[in-house]
Amino acid sequence: MATTANDMSTDDKILRQLNDDYIHSDQNSDVARYEEFLAEDFTATLPDLVFRNRQEFLDLIAQPREALYTDTYQRRNGHGCASRAR
Repeated sequence: MATTANDMSTDDKILRQLNDDYIHSDQNSDVARYEEFLAEDFTATLPDLVFRNRQEFLDLIAQPREALYTDTYQRRNGHGCASRAR
């Protein structure tokens, strides 16, 4: 199946909205929204270079703080996904 420019534009809009939601959730300690984003086997490496599992990350998100800068990796349906947020 060929991908059209319109499909890419729609995908780009979806990815940008997800990224905006991810950052907004971090800045507002929105754990419920983060739970929707994160796979069960989610891990994160933060600037302190400590690996955190899903629950440890959610506990951190629940605490008021400055926005995090994170590199994350998770698997969904057998596919890997890496993301970076500032």
